[in-house]
Amino acid sequence: MKEKIMFLLADSIGLDEGLPDTDADPIKKYEMDSVMILDFVIRIEDEYGIDFQDFSELSNHMSTVGEMTDYMMGMIKGGSH
Repeated sequence: MKEKIMFLLADSIGLDEGLPDTDADPIKKYEMDSVMILDFVIRIEDEYGIDFQDFSELSNHMSTVGEMTDYMMGMIKGGSH
């Protein structure tokens, strides 16, 4: 699941080859803006059939790409963070 989320993120940030660096800051390294974040969330919703509502909570989990993808995995699995 994590690899699929990483592929969705790579598409959202326009990464042509490979996957994002899990230790990288998505905003600083990949210049991820609010439109890219929304695109990523919509891709997650479409892929996994979830309805993600709390964007402000996601922003608390964006220090690294790995932290962000782990948070999204928790949301998909129905966990709380």
